[in-house]
Amino acid sequence: WAPVTRESMSQRLSESSPLVRDPNSKPHSLGAIVCLLYPVALGWCIEFYDYGCYTTLTNEIEANFFAGMPPTSSSCLVWTIFALGQVARPFGGAILGYVADNYGRRVSIIVATIGMLVATGGIGMMPTARCCGEGWGTFSVVMLCIFRVFQGLFAAGEVGVAGMWAIESVAPHRACFAFAIMFVAGEAGFLGAAGISALLESVLDDQAMLDWGWRIPFLLALLLGIASALLQHSRVEESAEYEKLAVETTGAEGKIAAASETRPFNVFRSLWARHRSTFVLSVLICSVNAGLFYGTTAFIKDYLVTIGVRTTAEAGALQAFMFAVSIPADLICGVLADAYGASRTSVIGVVTCLLFVLPAWLLLVSPGALYLPYIGGLLFVLIFSLAHVSPIVLVAGLFPVETRVTGFGLAYNTAQLVFGGFAAAIGDALYSAFSGDKSPSNSLWIDASPAIWAYVILCCAVAGLAGLRCAVLAGKFERASTLQDERLPSFW
Repeated sequence: WAPVTRESMSQRLSESSPLVRDPNSKPHSLGAIVCLLYPVALGWCIEFYDYGCYTTLTNEIEANFFAGMPPTSSSCLVWTIFALGQVARPFGGAILGYVADNYGRRVSIIVATIGMLVATGGIGMMPTARCCGEGWGTFSVVMLCIFRVFQGLFAAGEVGVAGMWAIESVAPHRACFAFAIMFVAGEAGFLGAAGISALLESVLDDQAMLDWGWRIPFLLALLLGIASALLQHSRVEESAEYEKLAVETTGAEGKIAAASETRPFNVFRSLWARHRSTFVLSVLICSVNAGLFYGTTAFIKDYLVTIGVRTTAEAGALQAFMFAVSIPADLICGVLADAYGASRTSVIGVVTCLLFVLPAWLLLVSPGALYLPYIGGLLFVLIFSLAHVSPIVLVAGLFPVETRVTGFGLAYNTAQLVFGGFAAAIGDALYSAFSGDKSPSNSLWIDASPAIWAYVILCCAVAGLAGLRCAVLAGKFERASTLQDERLPSFW
């Protein structure tokens, strides 16, 4: 895990195949890309699995960490602690991005995976007020907050570093498909967490689930994380673009010269000074992904139960359906984006979001026939797949190689914080504040409150479209063509 130096590169060149690979030598076929990416995709899968454990076991977490509190208050606290992890994400993206840009993508990927498994396993092993008495209550809540912050830090690094490694390691015209594989791995991890939680709830009685059953999914992350870290250590190599940059520009101190001026604690200021317009546009473009994911897919189960339109089992089945359908939808959209251009499919996806997100959301929260939410969920998945794969590849190409992971990680995770991190906490708080008052003055709010996040997502779509438009006008996508064979829409 030493810094990448000219000498270490030369030694590895003599021991194995050339590291400074020609772009034509990168994997082209879909099967070869899957074989190349699966060790890193497994780490991404575990990252979303860890998030899935927390979001699908909120009732058990409430009962163990906030015993004796009213359900509405404990639910708000659980989601507020979840949001703490989102607050930490920009810092994690910047810190691990700095490591990736200065010491190598591979090192940062392994560190992020190990950090995630320690934080998630720690949640599963903590004493709580329910099992160990009220004396442990404050301590357990503080430790839960700390572990959630660590989850946010390392999850941000996993997303930024692994995503950039994936698109730098494949042929340019397969960049969107490569990133789609990473998203699919994440959705599979979230689906796995939901499935394990549902299985435990079906075989254990309520008392056993509250006492010890809720810990099992968190502890399984330790085994999965160790296997993933070992696989990454033995199978993952540096991306071709980073290796080429390291060989060409490594200085005597063992760091990439172009990036060595950026110190870890000055990364925000340095990035703002050099790439402020790119950073702002990247945050706007990534807002669509954040709003769609946290406003619906990750939040829908808890929200449907909170507003009382579905049972826990019905809402869980709907959420699992949405994640399952997302897997083939993302892969198909990744192939289409590579075939027709990332910017073109990005515009189509954002415009589709503007047109259909409100009716899709109203179907999702409909208290009527059970098939209506599934129609809304299917429509939402199609919107999400169109609007979140190709824009990410465009954002990655906006930053130069020497600061790509830092810039992308900070921009992407800032968007996750601003547009998605507090979605669940705010939604629960607003509904709790107004739903108890049945007076005529609040009747309009109560009727309209289920649609609030549809309007938030619409705002995200407008922001994303504005970001794409401004990036085109500013000529920002000229660099993006190095990552993807770009064809800008003629009407722009």
